[in-house]
Amino acid sequence: MKKSIYVLMTAIAAVFASQFRADAVLPITKVDMIMPDNMVYIDMATTAAKNSISKGGKADGAVIISNSKQIATGESTAESSAVANAVKKAGENDVKGATVYTINQPQISDLVNLSKLGAKTIYFVNGADNVVKGGVYPAQAYDETAIPAGLTITPMVQLEYPDAQKLITR
Repeated sequence: MKKSIYVLMTAIAAVFASQFRADAVLPITKVDMIMPDNMVYIDMATTAAKNSISKGGKADGAVIISNSKQIATGESTAESSAVANAVKKAGENDVKGATVYTINQPQISDLVNLSKLGAKTIYFVNGADNVVKGGVYPAQAYDETAIPAGLTITPMVQLEYPDAQKLITR
């Protein structure tokens, strides 16, 4: 009797062990391997801009990404830009090495601040001319003479994203 209980317990343990082996993993599918890309992040910034507009703010939204994770989202307010608000939420230390996605080319003050904080890359959709033409920010916000001499500017890359472009088109 003891021997049959022992055999039964050993069989049950073997079944459970085979189900929970440390090296037993589920196969990874193509869906599991999808990593967010620039379009996902710029869509997040566009959503922030739409939220800003719905609250009576400007057509401006920004997202700060570090290690493929969102660390802050910013919407424009009467006092500051979406980029400035995202930096404030993230904390200046978390901007170093991060990537910034914004629907509008950053104002020079934001570009200088991001560069000083060590942002890796800035992606935007709407260039300064269109931002000014759309009435989001004034032309003086893009006065490049305000860039301090010797400052290494964070690289900027313009993306195509129609939903963001529509937000400032008049």
